Amino acid sequence: MHLADWMSRVDLGVEIQEVYLHSFLYNLATSLVAVFIPLYILDSGFQVTYVFTFYAFYFGMQILLAVPFSALASRIGYKHLSLLSSIPILGYYFLIRTVETGAGLHFVGVLGGIGFTAYWMGMNPEVATSTHDEKEDEESGFFISMPNMASIISPFIGGLILLVFNFNVLFSVTAGLIAVSFLPFLFSREHTEGMDINFRQLVSRDYLTDFLTYFFEGGQSIAHHVAWPLLIALVIGGSLNIGGAGSLLALGGAVSSIFVGKLSERYGRNKVLWYGASALALVLFTMAFTGSAYAAFVVSLMHGVTHSFLSVPLYSSAIDRSEESDLLEYFAFREISLSLGRVAFLGLFAALFFFVPEYRFLAVFSAAALGALSCSFFARRMNSINV
Repeated sequence: MHLADWMSRVDLGVEIQEVYLHSFLYNLATSLVAVFIPLYILDSGFQVTYVFTFYAFYFGMQILLAVPFSALASRIGYKHLSLLSSIPILGYYFLIRTVETGAGLHFVGVLGGIGFTAYWMGMNPEVATSTHDEKEDEESGFFISMPNMASIISPFIGGLILLVFNFNVLFSVTAGLIAVSFLPFLFSREHTEGMDINFRQLVSRDYLTDFLTYFFEGGQSIAHHVAWPLLIALVIGGSLNIGGAGSLLALGGAVSSIFVGKLSERYGRNKVLWYGASALALVLFTMAFTGSAYAAFVVSLMHGVTHSFLSVPLYSSAIDRSEESDLLEYFAFREISLSLGRVAFLGLFAALFFFVPEYRFLAVFSAAALGALSCSFFARRMNSINV
């Protein structure tokens, strides 16, 4: 999509477009640093073990706090909760610069988990409320494309900042941009709908397929968030290589996510999920054999393209399912399921990493590929269920 076409959509009087603009600015900030977190942990003198435990604390908080923060969103409003999340998020970026001990690193992981859980427990229902009927797939594509568009250049810029300056400057720039990103929320009204049913209704056999869908979605995402940056840091090295790979991954996602949304509306989500997950699994398997910067760039681009074929229809399905039950409670249930998958796959990846060291990346990315296929299988079943 041309920049002029995207800019023509920005009208802060229309809530979904206000969400687009916030998402673009917010992810412009977070993408500066996200791909470099494993490298930062290693450069700070910690062993590889701490990369896994850091993210375990981070995602573990999302399991514990999804329901309480959803309840808070129903009282103070979706956007107010997201605004409130900026306090622990900014603290996360400022404190991580000074970490010297394992306990300190884990505390920062907890703080980040608190902040980003609060953010998504406000943002996800806000997107669901702001989308228009019959346009969920297309608008989900735009929402997912915003971080990808912002991330096209951000990781590379982050790499340049690290090359010229240091992590302190990078984290400070990120914190400043995050603060600015919330300004668009001042232009629209607040929402507080939800938390009107018993959460136990979602923790039942009726929603087992939903749970398994999100469990494996969260699990396979660990390849993107942790394993891939770790492979580049350990095998290839160089902040510019890591940043360049992150930028190309985002470029692939930005190019495909809007296109995928339109395909889902035209041909159906299940067809997109089937072919997309198969392609994604193949790319994930290929990641294990990456040994050069050039190969990492190509694989990153392909991963960005194929991952959208899973993430866009899944997010649209989540919006539909939330509207059939309870908006806030369903997204809390989804976040818990995603995070349980993330923590489980972190444990699996750590075990594979240390018990089969000669084939550690092959084992890790093969497990991620199976996770993507499993996610697609259950997602297609979920789409056939009417609550």
